[in-house]
Amino acid sequence: MARIRQLPPHIVNKIAAGEVIERPASVVKELVENALDAGAKRIDVTVEEGGATRIRVQDDGHGMARDDLALAFRSHATSKLRDADDLFHIATMGFRGEALASIGSISRTTLRTREPEEETGYELVHETGEDGEVKVAAVHRGTTIDVQNLFMNVPVRRRFLKSPSVELGHVTDVMTRFAIAYPEIGFSLLHGKRRVLELDAARDMRERIGSLYGEALAKELIRVDSELDTTRLAGWIAPPHHDRPRQDRIFVFLNGRHIKDRTLIHAIHEGYRGLLMTRRHPTVFLTVEIDPQEVDVNVHPTKIEVRFRDSKPLHQLVRRSLRDALQSAELAPRVTAPSQGESTSGEAPKRDTASNEKDDVRDAIRDYLGSASRKSAVRDTGADRSLWAPTPAKDDVSREERATPSSVSPTGGRQASEPESETPRYAGPERESSERPASPSDRPISTSPSRGVAEPDAGFERVGGSFDGSTEDPEESADPSRPVQLHQTYILRETDDGFALTDQHALHERILYHRIHDRVRSGTVISQRLLIPETIDLTPGEIERLLAHQNELHRIGFEIRRQGEDGIAVHAIPDVLRKLPTRELVDQVVSWIGRDEEDQGGEKDFIDAFIEMAACKAAIKAGDPLEVEQMKDLLRQGDALPTSSSCPHGRPTTVRFTIADLEKWFRRIV
Repeated sequence: MARIRQLPPHIVNKIAAGEVIERPASVVKELVENALDAGAKRIDVTVEEGGATRIRVQDDGHGMARDDLALAFRSHATSKLRDADDLFHIATMGFRGEALASIGSISRTTLRTREPEEETGYELVHETGEDGEVKVAAVHRGTTIDVQNLFMNVPVRRRFLKSPSVELGHVTDVMTRFAIAYPEIGFSLLHGKRRVLELDAARDMRERIGSLYGEALAKELIRVDSELDTTRLAGWIAPPHHDRPRQDRIFVFLNGRHIKDRTLIHAIHEGYRGLLMTRRHPTVFLTVEIDPQEVDVNVHPTKIEVRFRDSKPLHQLVRRSLRDALQSAELAPRVTAPSQGESTSGEAPKRDTASNEKDDVRDAIRDYLGSASRKSAVRDTGADRSLWAPTPAKDDVSREERATPSSVSPTGGRQASEPESETPRYAGPERESSERPASPSDRPISTSPSRGVAEPDAGFERVGGSFDGSTEDPEESADPSRPVQLHQTYILRETDDGFALTDQHALHERILYHRIHDRVRSGTVISQRLLIPETIDLTPGEIERLLAHQNELHRIGFEIRRQGEDGIAVHAIPDVLRKLPTRELVDQVVSWIGRDEEDQGGEKDFIDAFIEMAACKAAIKAGDPLEVEQMKDLLRQGDALPTSSSCPHGRPTTVRFTIADLEKWFRRIV
């Protein structure tokens, strides 16, 4: 007896429906895609009970002829393919001819349509796989599809639907994606009689984003527009401080189709590398226009996944374009005042006093800066202390070349020289020996191995001096450009339109990141050879990974060789990380390499991970006191960087406050 038999059409359609139709949002997606392919300029969607009882999609597209209705619900019947070659340059949203057949097999679906040039329209009712009679009907131009009782003949699938509010949320997400991808089209979404979305045609994507997510976000968006051969990348990206805990605001549209592609998501995160904190995700709206022959969209029933013929150039285009756009933009977040005091009439805000009060606020800030600086100077009178002050990057190599050799520990790690053994360069007259003991606020930067503070060869120069009130120039202390250190962590300085607070550790970390990055690129990273190579036991897989990356490890200062069958010998480590335990460094390197292999991120991931770690360990810390010239030097170096708004881990370096916001906070503007 034969075991193989042909499945009847209604079972085939149910199987297809299970692949294509997961929930009401899937129906909305398929029907809106058909409307877009029909050239619609307005699409209105109505759902009831989250779409479980009714989904109605109406468009003003080109409609269908009477003869089309007889094939509309047939499986694999489509107007978008002519021959097999068309499969390799898909330029439409739909092409398989499965959507209506799948929807009609599990619901009662009514189709009404009229072509623009016709005076008469037609109606067809299709219920659970069976066509009714085509009738003449008075309908609007375009097509209206009304789906009722979804999964009516598949009760198991219906029981898996969530609550109406949850299903409505998925429908709203689908409509939001279409609205962003097609700003020139008007969309609406009703849940019963409640209007969820009402979007008229917009000028561009930025205006549509403002309608969906608010003007505050839209105003801060950064334009992206670049090309590579036949591929064009365009869209808008948000500054890093608009990051999210999930990837729910990463939108990528390929030839008008929303997709989720691991390669492109990785490229986006690479573009934001060093600007976002761990496990945070950017806000991105990107469109990719590519030759249809370079991409296969026929790899997933819902067309959410695609396959590129060569994804590497596209990855590089996305990463480079985002990085360039972010580096050319002002990324420092601004603190704004509450909106209660703002005028809602559209007129200029009223002042409660004369127009010169802005100058009064500036004068008050100058007075505060001057007094705070004088207090800081008096407080800093104490025991002789030594600080590492930032110096220009161009002096680093020459200073290292003329530095005297330092002592070597029994384990091979180089130790920091004792402060008493060095002769500091004094900025003032020699301090008297009868000074009081240092208070906690006067403590020098720690140079103990546990702190991991940068040595002179990490980009700092040892300075010291006398800072008592008697040598202070009163006019200089009142200089508004003179920075003030707050709680030995933040640097306060006046700007043209207000003032800014800078995190000293975050800014110095960013400076060192660029400096070390330049050294890695030029091959001038300094290694610290161990007097006695340290042997570390690893698994065979970890050993092979390390040895396979010996060239990259050598570039960043490591020298590693195989030792026996299940170990390696570490002969040298990066000098900037010499205070960390060797075993900890090797474990970190193994982790970096494993992550690269998993993400296929390549050498850049591996090298950048080292640079980030080195910059963080070598930077000054919160609680380290800084003198005025050190703060000025630190701020100057930050201003000279192409990107200084955040540290390599994504924390902001500077927050800005404007005079206008101050006046709102203090109700000087009413």
